[in-house]
Amino acid sequence: MFEPLADCLAESREVFPWRVSEHVLPPENDPRVWELIFADQRLLNTEHAPALEQNRRMMLTQRFLARLHIDTSSRPWAPDGNNVDLVDSLNGYRVKELASHSDVFTMNVLGTHEQYLARAVEHYAAWDWRGAPTAKWGKATDYSLADKAVI
Repeated sequence: MFEPLADCLAESREVFPWRVSEHVLPPENDPRVWELIFADQRLLNTEHAPALEQNRRMMLTQRFLARLHIDTSSRPWAPDGNNVDLVDSLNGYRVKELASHSDVFTMNVLGTHEQYLARAVEHYAAWDWRGAPTAKWGKATDYSLADKAVI
């Protein structure tokens, strides 16, 4: 279902117009599998998000979304833009339960790409809430040239 982690990391280094200052990993107990995997890829700039109860993590994420901008525009590295279903999933924590029943919803994000993306945003929001000592928000990336190319 997903690309190998090494391929994803290589793509983030080669395709995206920014560099990752910190990799926020999910909370984990020993053995720290995620930490070991990232270390195997020579990525030592990692921190773990704090372990929180699901309700608290969701509440923190909803508060975080109030000050977050998710760019859904088409870009050279993502022609389809960021997945709007991710935004919808995070805003309401519900997605269609069954494709054949458009009015059936669940309070849990389904086991799709959106689930993993939503969980990643939750971990980042919890990490940011904890204080994220190394988090630095710089000037917003200027996408005007990429936008002109797409238009």
